[in-house]
Amino acid sequence: MIEPSQARELKSLRDENTQLKKLVADLSLDKAMLTDVVKKSGEAVAASRHVNEAWSMDFVSDELQNGNRYRALTVVDVHTRE
Repeated sequence: MIEPSQARELKSLRDENTQLKKLVADLSLDKAMLTDVVKKSGEAVAASRHVNEAWSMDFVSDELQNGNRYRALTVVDVHTRE
């Protein structure tokens, strides 16, 4: 027989596992989208010689010390790296 504290811990672990699966699915989708963009624009990036000709983008995610998570889309001009 499972003790009540063990049942609570099991439920907590299952909830955390569900959240992690969703996070992995989101990141996998982000990666697939970015890979597709890179394949389509690879030649344009290689030929970039002027400002505003080609841009690079990526998703960044992190967690703060207080537990809050954030995600950001970063966009950079390939020529100037700004």
